[in-house]
Amino acid sequence: MRIIKGLLLFYKRLLIPLVIISVTLNLMGMAITGKFSLHGLGITYIFLSPLLQYFIYEIIYPEEYYFYYNLGLSKTILWFSTLLIGYVIGLTMILL
Repeated sequence: MRIIKGLLLFYKRLLIPLVIISVTLNLMGMAITGKFSLHGLGITYIFLSPLLQYFIYEIIYPEEYYFYYNLGLSKTILWFSTLLIGYVIGLTMILL
């Protein structure tokens, strides 16, 4: 249970910026194509999730990895969870 709470805490910092950037990029695409696409939103979400994690947790707040390590979450687990969660959410949007 502690690990799941730690993953939720970790991903909470990524979720809001990911959604805002993905929707913004999709709205820019809508200006070109004329329609809002969940398919494009899902693809954007899949590609942005690891990029945003790298930017937030590797560049801006690298010391936070110690906090998650004390919760039993290594950097590898955090990266894998970001890839998996981003892929699942993005694939869900693509299939809708």
